[in-house]
Amino acid sequence: MAKKKKEEEYYKPKKRKLTTWDKIFYTGNFIFMFAFVVITLYPILNTLAISFNDGIDAVRGGIHLWPRVFSMKNYQTVLGIHREYSRPEVDSSSYGIYTVIE
Repeated sequence: MAKKKKEEEYYKPKKRKLTTWDKIFYTGNFIFMFAFVVITLYPILNTLAISFNDGIDAVRGGIHLWPRVFSMKNYQTVLGIHREYSRPEVDSSSYGIYTVIE
């Protein structure tokens, strides 16, 4: 029984006390990594905010992380989603005409 307890203590990982330099390194590393993440994510969030903003309002500028005038019109334009042409007959006939012309 005593031998088993001695083996458990042997395989138990020993905790090392942090020195002052370790604390300075961990703090500096955390600050650097946090700044790196913020610097990396800011342009992506800015682009998303501009894409969800109204086009005319986006030209004025001043949009950073949140759109001033929320709009899905940019995505509807890019993806070709128009409510007046959403009938399948119009779409399928236009594809047929484009195929014949080309």
